[in-house]
Amino acid sequence: MEIRPPPAAMIQVPFFGYRTHSMRLIVSRQLDYWMEALGQCIRWGSFRSLSMVDGLDASEVKAVLDLLSGGATLCYGYDCVH
Repeated sequence: MEIRPPPAAMIQVPFFGYRTHSMRLIVSRQLDYWMEALGQCIRWGSFRSLSMVDGLDASEVKAVLDLLSGGATLCYGYDCVH
């Protein structure tokens, strides 16, 4: 599954010139995830709980979704993503 803003929200990647979404989250069937900002990976991991069989780590899901909903600082034109 891929979660990203609408196409109108695409931006130009600094120094490389191609257009991309500012943020993008890719989640596999195994609940592993890869999160990109400005075309660079800023976080990866798993949403699976290590303490529960077939469980979901709600705190990790919340942390990643908070980043997608505005909890990350993107510096357009500069090499900084927080």
